[in-house]
Amino acid sequence: MTVGTAPTAGMLLVLGVASFAAVALGARSLAWLVVGLLAMEAAVGTHLPNMSVGYGSPPPT
Repeated sequence: MTVGTAPTAGMLLVLGVASFAAVALGARSLAWLVVGLLAMEAAVGTHLPNMSVGYGSPPPT
C-alpha cells in the first residue's frame, strides 16, 4: 500500500468508521475502547500525508 492511492484512502475510511463502532463497544469493555482509539489514531494519522498530495505541499517531518 502506498499513501495517496484510492484503495488506501478507502481502506482508511473503513478503518475510521469501524473505529467508531469499537469505541461504542467500549462502554462494555475497556479493551474495545483501546482498540477503537488505536484504530482511529491509525486512520487519522495516515490521512495526514494524503493531505499533502491534495494540497501539493511536502509531507510533515
